[in-house]
Amino acid sequence: MSEDRSFYALRRGHGAPAAEWWRSMSRRADLPKVLAPLAAGRTRVELDRRTAAEALDWVEDRSPGAAVPVVVYPDDPRRLDP
Repeated sequence: MSEDRSFYALRRGHGAPAAEWWRSMSRRADLPKVLAPLAAGRTRVELDRRTAAEALDWVEDRSPGAAVPVVVYPDDPRRLDP
């Protein structure tokens, strides 16, 4: 049985590359409001499925060739259940 999740949690990635990435992104005018707490140092934000998917897309678009500095829980909200 498949169950719709009511929330997703995005967490900051660990390590120096992630910290540097967040420092540079925090200065961007187009940083989505939902990611501002992570850019400011908060370790976790809770979002609905659509917002989490949009945030992940934004982060991945600005992380070409690099490890994505965000961890999502419980799974990728863009993945469709079979």
